[in-house]
Amino acid sequence: MLGAVDLLFASFVASQFRYLFGGQSAIVQAGYTYSEYARRGFGELVAVAFLSLGMIVFLSTWSHRKYPSLFLGLSAALVGLVGVMLASALTRLLLYEHAYGFTRLRTYTHAGILWLGFLFGLFLLLLWRGRLNFIGLAVVVAGVGWAATLGILGVDGFIVSQNGTRLAAGGELDTTYLAQLSDDAVPDLVRLARAAPPAVRQELLAGLACRAAILSAEGSRSLPFHHFARARAEEELQALRPALAPFRVKKPTPDAWSWSVVSEGIEWSCVR
Repeated sequence: MLGAVDLLFASFVASQFRYLFGGQSAIVQAGYTYSEYARRGFGELVAVAFLSLGMIVFLSTWSHRKYPSLFLGLSAALVGLVGVMLASALTRLLLYEHAYGFTRLRTYTHAGILWLGFLFGLFLLLLWRGRLNFIGLAVVVAGVGWAATLGILGVDGFIVSQNGTRLAAGGELDTTYLAQLSDDAVPDLVRLARAAPPAVRQELLAGLACRAAILSAEGSRSLPFHHFARARAEEELQALRPALAPFRVKKPTPDAWSWSVVSEGIEWSCVR
C-alpha cells in the first residue's frame, strides 16, 4: 500500500514539477492570477498531508514489526514527497506576498506552512525511533507553536512592517487595508507614516486621523474593551497629533462608518 501511494505521489510530483515550482512562468502559461496560483490545492495539500501521516501511523501497528527497514524507507519517501508539495505551496505563497504584500490570511498560512514542515520533521524522527505513539503530542506541539508564533509575532504590526519594507523596495501599499487593522498596528502605522513618501504619508495620516477621532468618540472603556493595545495606540496618536492637525474629520452620523476626513480639498472615507 505504501509503495503504491509513493508511486502515485512521485508520478504527480514528476509530472507537475514545472507547475509546482514554475513561479511567474507557470502563472502566465496556466492563465492563473497570483491569488489562484498561491491558493490552488493548498486545502487539498493539508488534507493529503494528514491522511498520509495517519495512514503511516495506522500501518505501523503491524508492518513496522514485520518489515522494519522497508516500512521505514517507504514511509520516509512518502513524507518526503508530501514535503516537496509543501515546499511548492510555500514558494507560491512567497511569490504572492512579493506581488501584493502581506495580509492576515497570508501571514496565518505562511506560519502554518512552516509549522507543518516542523511537524513532518518531528514525524520522521518519531518514525525512526519507533515512537509513533507520540504523534498526537507532536500535533499538539505544532498547533500550539503555530498559535504562539502568531501571538509573539504580533500579526497586525508584522503586516504593516513587512508591507512598509516592500514599499521601500518600490512596491505599492494598500493603505485602505492597513487602516482596517486592529489597534496593535498603530505603532507601526505611525512609524511608517513618518518614513513614507509624501503621497502615501497623506493617506496613512488620514487613516490615523480617523482612528484617533473614533477612539476619542468612544471614550474610556472598562475591561475588556480598554486593553494594552488600545492604550498604546492612544499614546502613539497623541504624540502624532501635530501631524494630524490638518486633517478634519467629518461626522455626518454617529456611525463611524459614515465618517470621512478632509485635508487640502481631498476627502478620504474612514474605514475600520
